[in-house]
Amino acid sequence: MSGRARTRLRHGERGGVRNIYALGKATGGAVIIEYGFMEVRSSTFNKNQAQGGGGAIAVTRKSSLFLHQDVLFEQNTAGSTGGALYCAISSMVRFFTLSVLLANSASQ
Repeated sequence: MSGRARTRLRHGERGGVRNIYALGKATGGAVIIEYGFMEVRSSTFNKNQAQGGGGAIAVTRKSSLFLHQDVLFEQNTAGSTGGALYCAISSMVRFFTLSVLLANSASQ
């Protein structure tokens, strides 16, 4: 997502993103946020992969990610940093209640 957008990912019955692979030197196996804001609630990111950073989500270029109630990151992998999440220096990730990171891995 890019272009200063504001996006919300929500699902009343537990939504999610699963088994996505970012090709090349890509970051963010499931989602990459550039110059934007994303809010996630009641979602699962499971078994996503990136060759770069952020197996599930990469937050880059002055972006923000807010993780609210009941968000699970499980078994995501990254080829460099941030098995589940990668956050660039100019960006922000904020955890609120009941977010869980479980069995994610990165090679650096």
